[in-house]
Amino acid sequence: MHLAEILVALAGSPIPSQQFQVLADYAEFAMPHDYMGLALMSPEAKGYLVHSLTGVASGAVVPRLFEADEGIVGKVLAQKRTFVTADFTAADLPQSADLEGIYARLGLRAALVIPVHQGKETIGALLFLAKPPTVYDEEDVEIGTKLAAGLSASLETARMYQVLADERSTLAAVLGSTRDAVLVVNEGGTILLANPTLQPMLGLDAAAIIGRPLERVVADEAVRQLFAELSEEKQEIALPNGRTAEVSLVPVRSGYGEAIGWAAIFHDITLFKELEQMKNDFVSTVSHDLKNPLSIINMAVDLMGTIGDFNEPQKELQGRIRSTTTYMAELVSDLLDLGKIEAGIGQQKESMDLVVLVRSVVDDLKMSIVNKRQQVKLNVPPQATIIGDPVQLRQVLLNLVGNAIKYSPNQGEIEVTVQTGTSKVEVQVKDTGIGILQADLPYIFDKFYRVGNEQTRDIKGTGLGLAIAKSIVEAHDGRISVTSMPGKGSTFTFFLPQD
Repeated sequence: MHLAEILVALAGSPIPSQQFQVLADYAEFAMPHDYMGLALMSPEAKGYLVHSLTGVASGAVVPRLFEADEGIVGKVLAQKRTFVTADFTAADLPQSADLEGIYARLGLRAALVIPVHQGKETIGALLFLAKPPTVYDEEDVEIGTKLAAGLSASLETARMYQVLADERSTLAAVLGSTRDAVLVVNEGGTILLANPTLQPMLGLDAAAIIGRPLERVVADEAVRQLFAELSEEKQEIALPNGRTAEVSLVPVRSGYGEAIGWAAIFHDITLFKELEQMKNDFVSTVSHDLKNPLSIINMAVDLMGTIGDFNEPQKELQGRIRSTTTYMAELVSDLLDLGKIEAGIGQQKESMDLVVLVRSVVDDLKMSIVNKRQQVKLNVPPQATIIGDPVQLRQVLLNLVGNAIKYSPNQGEIEVTVQTGTSKVEVQVKDTGIGILQADLPYIFDKFYRVGNEQTRDIKGTGLGLAIAKSIVEAHDGRISVTSMPGKGSTFTFFLPQD
């Protein structure tokens, strides 16, 4: 067997023991020897072990850890250079009784020891020993060096193979343990990775779909649409078994930044959706039942004034009753509005100019603006046409601009900006108000959530305005967000599809 064939055989062996066997079986065809061994540094680099691969000394070498500087191998490891001699017993070299002593007793004299490198490190040495009259020459040194290089590359490949196998095993264990379903698809639409949770959630056998095109094995149109749109925003999809999943789609890249594909993580939120629906049904029912009693109380408060003149305590009590019932009526109205929006009831979309609506809302709030001596700046184009419900979008703008007025100090500044793009319209309401703490920002659009501090204590509100705004925007296939810094003001931004 030629040297090239041996190197190919080494490269095709993914396990070190197989590589050692290749050398033992075929090295005699490339290099004359009566003994061949491989010395490899221990993982802690405190010494080396000698693996006898073939020859007269195979069963005689003591199986122990030799010191890193012990014997001829220790010299080669320290100097990182090939050692060749016609008679190692006559050379002035450090020799070990458990190694060179055994070789000498068996009549071995000629020695060729080649260091095995990996990068800048020397991880071991390849030993060829022979009885007289064999003597190693420059050609043997060149062949031995190539064998050592081939062995080094094969050992590194085996190490990387083991690392990848360990990582894959760990990843499989993690994915197999998670309750979320994971589906990874490459740029060409082939499924690279899937975990067992896909079976109960999507009815897909993970083992059967890996390596196959997504379009052929996934029938669910919602899942296929995820990888067609490649949107990184969280989405909710209906599962085949009637449950609901929240899906996050994230790009997958290599350590060098190369695009590999996309991973979809499916999180079952059916329980949360059911609880939310139960809460909404309860709130809607209670709100509807409260509407008539509140109207009767308000009417009674107004009629109380016809009985006769009230003294001061009675007038104060009347005012408190009227204020409380007015607040309750607003709360009930907001709850009923929210219920209708979330149920998709009463929405009437039409082609409309958002700029006209913005100007109209600012005019409606002019009295509040004047009372606080605030300045409102409009940055709007001549026109921004969308398809939407004018009544609902008016409510969004009234909530956002109204909040900017309420939470900004006297003589504060408010800026309303409308920008049109190729596919969407952006509306931004910016103020110089008290701002919102970072800890409160994730919950600012939740129902009944109000920021509670000294600055907001006297500002009235039901805690539903922003929840209503969010529901309306999302019902128009848009999205809304907020950025804020305490003491610097807040900026609310929402996007709507452009007509």
